[in-house]
Amino acid sequence: RAALWSAPFDDIRGAADAPVGARPAPGCQTRFKMLWDDEFLYVAALLEYDADMPVIATFTQRNSPIFHEDSDFEVFLDPDSSCHNYKELELNALNTVWNLMLDKPYADGGSEHSGRVAALGQPRFYDVTRQRTATRLVRGRISTAGPAGWVAGQEQNPEQNGPAAWAVELALSHTETIFGTVAHAPP
Repeated sequence: RAALWSAPFDDIRGAADAPVGARPAPGCQTRFKMLWDDEFLYVAALLEYDADMPVIATFTQRNSPIFHEDSDFEVFLDPDSSCHNYKELELNALNTVWNLMLDKPYADGGSEHSGRVAALGQPRFYDVTRQRTATRLVRGRISTAGPAGWVAGQEQNPEQNGPAAWAVELALSHTETIFGTVAHAPP
């Protein structure tokens, strides 16, 4: 089955609400495709960068706080539209994954449940076992030096600078996505 590409994303807050300078540069875009079957939601994405923006991936351990430094792709799922027990999956270009469940919005006193903040058996532990993820560098290179190590046009290998792109493929289990909600998996 084929799925069409989405329109390119803008800032997560929307073009009208994004602070000046927060929107993607003209040479940068993210698009995605989604399909599903009885067991999984499938998401594919292509993240394209211009020559002035590196693909950064420094974290290699599961449930690391990749959103602090790394270029990442994030999926947010709220299967019962309640803003409670929503799921978030993030991964970087090295396929380092972080999963979390937010019990309620942070503004309402919510807290993160993940393998980053709690160990197996503790009340705030959350992780998934049935997801499948893959990433691939399509062009360019990955900077493992982190944001502080990148100066446009002055990276360690200047001949490899230029536009970069990486692709993501995810298979998210319906049973793990609906955990803790009143939603039901597709029939």
